[in-house]
Amino acid sequence: MADPELRPETPELLQSIYRLFRDYFDQAEKKRRWSLREDIPWEQCNPGISDAVTDLVETFCAVEMFLPDYLAKTIPGVRHIRGRAWFFANWGYEESKHSMALEDWLARSRKRSDEQLTDLHARVVSQEWNLPYDNARFMVCYTLTQELATWLHYVRLRKIVQDEGGCPALERVLTLVSPAAR
Repeated sequence: MADPELRPETPELLQSIYRLFRDYFDQAEKKRRWSLREDIPWEQCNPGISDAVTDLVETFCAVEMFLPDYLAKTIPGVRHIRGRAWFFANWGYEESKHSMALEDWLARSRKRSDEQLTDLHARVVSQEWNLPYDNARFMVCYTLTQELATWLHYVRLRKIVQDEGGCPALERVLTLVSPAAR
């Protein structure tokens, strides 16, 4: 995936990219950090949410479970640029929380059993996600498009949940995993 055209040539440029990452990281620490245990009202799960919404949550959860593939295949192409590699490591941390929050909602709402969630994980990891492009620039565009689409799906799903009578726990999860919508 390493694209020679994007490989920085100067120490100054590498340092600039790292400074941009640090600025992003500092902002994330202030505005984007949340706790799975403390920031979601799990006692307010609504098991009456429709099967259609539950299936969507399960689908999003499954997509997030490909995180090891995303990171394993993306970081090698940018590992020579500390700011970009560390950005992906930080992004991976955030995505892992998204996966856990969605899975926790499925379990705590009793919409999926532990056995069903174990089976879901086994089905996901039995497949391997591969990079759709071998060009770093294409992957940046792909990732940005995917993140925007995911954000939009979460925002719309939160509205559907509200229209169904609400589920404070799931609504909070969807708000936390789509931070621009907070």
